[in-house]
Amino acid sequence: MNPYLLRSSCAYPAVLSRSSSVLCFSLLLPLTTKAFYFQPNSHTSFIMQFSTLMLATVMGFASFAAANNYANFFDDGACSVNGGIGVDITNSGCLGEAGRGSVYIPDNGDVASTYCLVITHGDGSCSCQNVGYNFSPTGFCKTLDSSDQSYRFITQACSANNC
Repeated sequence: MNPYLLRSSCAYPAVLSRSSSVLCFSLLLPLTTKAFYFQPNSHTSFIMQFSTLMLATVMGFASFAAANNYANFFDDGACSVNGGIGVDITNSGCLGEAGRGSVYIPDNGDVASTYCLVITHGDGSCSCQNVGYNFSPTGFCKTLDSSDQSYRFITQACSANNC
């Protein structure tokens, strides 16, 4: 059977499918559907394999871009006891986590950026900065002082202490 004379069984508007050794590509055109058939050769096979590899690579980067931005506060100094609910390090809201011993900073893949953990000793409302801790989110445990009363993350380098 001549593959150039076969009718299209492909879905459209633009779907690539493979049936035995014949590839079919259909386009939805005004009032008509045109089907193009060709026998794959080593060149088209290479292009399809390369395209598949590139798509997998792009999807891998896309999933990498959707990385974890959630830090967790813990009671002990080793990020292992009584972990709290994850808090987004891109949200600058105030966190009243008095008495916590450590915070786990996630590896979100954004190692080129600088973040700041603003720490307040005197109150639970983030009224000022006693300590500013600059970091890149690379996945590590930061030990905290038991006198710290509140925290907030900001997506820039720390300013000078102002308490």
